[in-house]
Amino acid sequence: MSLAQTQKPSVVRCAFLACVLLLMSCLAACSGGSESGGSGGGTGYTVVVSVSQSMVPTQGQTTITATVADKDGPVTAAVQLIFSSMLGGSFTNTSGTKTNAFTTSNGSATAIYTAPEKAGNDKITVSYGGAYGYTWINVYSR
Repeated sequence: MSLAQTQKPSVVRCAFLACVLLLMSCLAACSGGSESGGSGGGTGYTVVVSVSQSMVPTQGQTTITATVADKDGPVTAAVQLIFSSMLGGSFTNTSGTKTNAFTTSNGSATAIYTAPEKAGNDKITVSYGGAYGYTWINVYSR
């Protein structure tokens, strides 16, 4: 038996192990939890968005929190944040009123998101003063 023949099973095992580790990394990245997808604007403000559950069934609900800050930290004055959903999900305030405009308290605003009837990956964007932040919610069929 040549040296090349004895090394093939070892190479195959290493390649298989690498694939398994890559798959596990991808699954961990797709799991639930708070995740901010990104932000932008260049206006001196930043908006950070987090979600309590990143996977919900169609017409299911989860809580979304957005925080706006400037160079000094969270904006303490009450400001209005605009929430939007790429797939047409809706937002309600803690009183149960449907709206997409939320006033902050100590820099943060919380909305209850209701997923649309259509499954897919919904990009939730929150904006203020030209800055925005976003996160993703995986809406799945029941």
